[in-house]
Amino acid sequence: MDAAEWSSLDADGQYRLILWAVSRTSKTRPLLGEESAGFLWGLPLPNTPSMVDVLVPQGSGRRSGNGVRRIVRPDVGPCAEIGGFAVTGKI
Repeated sequence: MDAAEWSSLDADGQYRLILWAVSRTSKTRPLLGEESAGFLWGLPLPNTPSMVDVLVPQGSGRRSGNGVRRIVRPDVGPCAEIGGFAVTGKI
């Protein structure tokens, strides 16, 4: 995407595009959680998130970086799909 298109998007549009990019470039389908899931659920957040929150299994060896925060959560509870994204439930 060129800079003019990017700057024409509001913060939510830019974040949604970042979520899409992370999802498309991941080796396995990411499970979005925390603020990223809340954003996709449409929950009220004080600001558009700045990081993509991805839940990873214990001992995955994956580290946070490049705008992606990897969070180890052994029990994620129910999951759902929103707009093609795998997300944790609202519970």
